[in-house]
Amino acid sequence: DVYDPHNPLNPLDVITTGLVREFGNWAFPRAAVSGNFDMAQFLSALNGSHVSVPSRVQDPPSVGSPVLDWFGVNYYTRTLVSFSSDGLPQLRPPPGPAGDNGQAIFPAGTERILRETAARFPGIPIVVTENGVADAQDRYRPQFIHDTLHYLDLARFGHDGLPPIDIRGYYHWSLTDNFEWQSGYS
Repeated sequence: DVYDPHNPLNPLDVITTGLVREFGNWAFPRAAVSGNFDMAQFLSALNGSHVSVPSRVQDPPSVGSPVLDWFGVNYYTRTLVSFSSDGLPQLRPPPGPAGDNGQAIFPAGTERILRETAARFPGIPIVVTENGVADAQDRYRPQFIHDTLHYLDLARFGHDGLPPIDIRGYYHWSLTDNFEWQSGYS
């Protein structure tokens, strides 16, 4: 997911968003690439007056290393994050079109998550292993696919001074009926 603070001017929303983004998107992949799950580095950043989330792994392996040949990205939605005094972040979709599952439809996030992945794990090719929209009536899917591929191309070929990203493949979910554990075929 792409996570943004509900109120970008609220420092608590910004910090909470950084934590959700770090744990939700990057803690496991960083452990897979580095070979260990060292949260001490991340948690030590909480001792200061601000949270600094590590921007990339240290000494990433070269392409074709025994650790990782390519990086798989699953991207579906954008989520707004708010601080909550009960200790659990509040997650909600932004206003606008949503899929049947309530997730925001945000194709622009495709380029954003691919660029963030490439910056955090430089030199490792990327494959979009899952992407799609829950849309039983196909109200949004055709435009969603068109727009998503547009943003994928922007990432792959670069634009406006942004460099191209090594993207090796894209898998759309799902072109056929798909059985989901919690929802069956609906």
